[in-house]
Amino acid sequence: MRWIPLLLLLLACDEAPADLQDEALAADEAPPVNPAIAVGRTYALDPASRRYTGSLANYPGVPVPPPGSVHNGFTVLAERGGDLRVRFGVLQQNRQNLCALTTDLDLPRFAPARWGAQQPQAGLNGYLGGLDIPYEDVTIAGHLDRGGRSVSDIRFAGIIDARVFAPLNIGDACLLVAIAGIQCFACADGTPNCLDFSFEDAVAHEVAMPRLARVDAASRAARGCP
Repeated sequence: MRWIPLLLLLLACDEAPADLQDEALAADEAPPVNPAIAVGRTYALDPASRRYTGSLANYPGVPVPPPGSVHNGFTVLAERGGDLRVRFGVLQQNRQNLCALTTDLDLPRFAPARWGAQQPQAGLNGYLGGLDIPYEDVTIAGHLDRGGRSVSDIRFAGIIDARVFAPLNIGDACLLVAIAGIQCFACADGTPNCLDFSFEDAVAHEVAMPRLARVDAASRAARGCP
């Protein structure tokens, strides 16, 4: 039962995210930003700025997710034709968790100062107690500030298959989160085991640290990670 708060911190239900094209039409006519200014910079998400948009927002007394349980840092690796190549990873006290897998994503520009993507198999992973928490049907977007020192209005939505929590020996995760009124829905295979996790209005600030190192299964096995 001690895992119930951790699950509730990780999971939230919400309606399907708005299409990025609709978001672009609704975006403010901000002046264009040169994306090259972000290349090589590493950013850390400010957890206090994150506003949940699902059922978790109505669950009393729940703080932000445990540090490192979700991707909370990213490095802009490259810019090409206005689009950005970004590496997402897990930070703990502004140091990279080298046991948590990283993911490189291409984020196209869809507004003068806004980048984002919708990807069915994004490969983004949370990390909890040595367990990878994969997200599918990911939508992610953010607004690069003109000085390149922060990314604001960050929005994220993804789907988690609750069966991934089986190694934690907590029983049926959907039954546990139902205590807070969070309901699982049908996954792609038709089984009612999936949950949405979503937030918006988050801000990430540049941090003084090297770019995130690539972490894959082989490199973390070599480090002796669980």
